[in-house]
Amino acid sequence: TYLLFLFCILGLLGYTNSQGNMPNADDALNKISNIIDINNLNASAIPDLYTLNTSAIPALEEAKNLFKDKCNKNGGEGAFEHANQANENMKQCLKSFVNVTQLQEEMERYKPTGDLDVVFKNYCHKTP
Repeated sequence: TYLLFLFCILGLLGYTNSQGNMPNADDALNKISNIIDINNLNASAIPDLYTLNTSAIPALEEAKNLFKDKCNKNGGEGAFEHANQANENMKQCLKSFVNVTQLQEEMERYKPTGDLDVVFKNYCHKTP
């Protein structure tokens, strides 16, 4: 149980860290414009861009159905639903131990001094 909780916390921390480090659109465009001249892009120079068959790209719902069929085929009938339910159970379990907003605030507070171990120590004591 402790290992599962530790795994969940590390995953959550990775998720919150990646969300916090995500650049906004303006920052991303500025970085790209330093590498590529966006104003002078020549789309016709990209091979097969105009002949791309977008109808062959599945829509989100269609992709979900394909994944569901494959999951049930390989894992047995109901495997997809069981996986989805396990995912929801995991989310609820994490939410019962960790208030993500509060965790992010605590991490930001201790980040400048490098005392993130204080935050992690507090959350490690919350194991069932």
